[in-house]
Amino acid sequence: MSAERIANSLSKEILKVKVHKPRNLKEMINLFEEILKISENEIGLRSNFLEKIIKREFDHKALIDIANNVCSKGVQSKAVISCKKDPMPTDHGILSNVPILIKDCIETFEFPLTLGTEYYEYFPSKDSEIVAKLRASGAIILGVTNMHELALGTTGINEHYGTPINPICPDRIPGGSSSGSASAVAQNLVPIALGNDAAGSIRVPASFTGIVGFKFSKGFIDTEGSRPWLTEFVSPGIFAKSSLDLIPIFESLKTYSSVEVLERLKVYLNHKEPIRILIPKNLLKSVKEPVLSAFEKTIEIIKSKDINLKIYWDELSLPPEIDKARVIVTLAESFADYAQIYDMFKDSMEPDTRLLLDIGKEISARSYLKAKELIKDYRKKITPRLIKYDIALTPTVGREPPKLNEADWRLSASTKLIELTTMWNVLESAAINLPSPVRLPCGAYLGIQLSTLREDENLLALSIIIESILKSSYKES
Repeated sequence: MSAERIANSLSKEILKVKVHKPRNLKEMINLFEEILKISENEIGLRSNFLEKIIKREFDHKALIDIANNVCSKGVQSKAVISCKKDPMPTDHGILSNVPILIKDCIETFEFPLTLGTEYYEYFPSKDSEIVAKLRASGAIILGVTNMHELALGTTGINEHYGTPINPICPDRIPGGSSSGSASAVAQNLVPIALGNDAAGSIRVPASFTGIVGFKFSKGFIDTEGSRPWLTEFVSPGIFAKSSLDLIPIFESLKTYSSVEVLERLKVYLNHKEPIRILIPKNLLKSVKEPVLSAFEKTIEIIKSKDINLKIYWDELSLPPEIDKARVIVTLAESFADYAQIYDMFKDSMEPDTRLLLDIGKEISARSYLKAKELIKDYRKKITPRLIKYDIALTPTVGREPPKLNEADWRLSASTKLIELTTMWNVLESAAINLPSPVRLPCGAYLGIQLSTLREDENLLALSIIIESILKSSYKES
């Protein structure tokens, strides 16, 4: 869905908000200070990351210390597969000296791209679009993170480099495919890491490792230089410890939008109308215990706080024929991208990756085009129903993180871990995972998914508000 179509669907009242876009670093720092003030005073949420940016505390010494830690602990924990011990610091931009790690399928100049394999490697001649924008804002790229082979799996298990540790529950999978980026942020190696998401590859590992994972909507940032080149569903995204930490990343990346997250926060905090939250009751039927009980407790926490919101229990579904169409498009386009790698290295691939590409190879052009038409029609039908809600809310994953010894190639090639996330890729919409304070028996925090057909800035503003509600319950318990 284009940004223009989404904008046309927004309420006139919200679109009337006039935004003054900061034109220099000083104005941007002032904006962040105002965000911190609003967050702390009105919603009780704080960001050490934003404070460090404001105070320029990511200095040369701090950067070198972080780099050394990334190159030791990151490699030991299998999260990082390539790193730089002596990064060149900068003194410009809102992300000056902020250390960032990049998923191994996003092209990054000076670093090898292996797609999570030992049989394939090349050195990009330039940065991908998203990396180039972060560098232009002063960010320092410290290294490349591990991932599920060819980004074609949901478990995050990697037999080539080893599976990244899940620091919340080390006997469980980290989730995939952006497993290394999630693991690195969850371990506090870096404040920010990049991933990409074609079916849940950011939100699933964020859920399993207890951090924030934001998938941008289609078109928020150009996907050039990101593999696989899934034209329909893939979007870049960010891992962080708090939704507040994403604000300077938004400012660095956005290309077309003039909307500020701060203005959206003010609208939602001051607006007399309640925040409209959709909980798709039919989707909860697929959620297993103890996740369902944890989600119900989380809803009670959200309802108990003094925030003007209204919850609607309504039906929402991704029909089987549409999900099948998504799989057809995904696998056909994945094979088209990886055909040369498949021909050269298919005997070296893991069983789940090989199976998915084998299927993609056999998909006919007719089936592919029919699947794309079905998806297009589905978007047209469901958009008018969903646009009236500010966010939809579900668990991110409908089951506990599987144990490492239970996550075989069959689970990785299945859709069991992405049943609740794929809809928002089909709709090309923004979605985020937030950790709930409710813990599951395995030790992991329940991950909840917020998603919207509105602009990405709307979702981030609402995520900040919902996160403040959830974090207040941490303090009270």
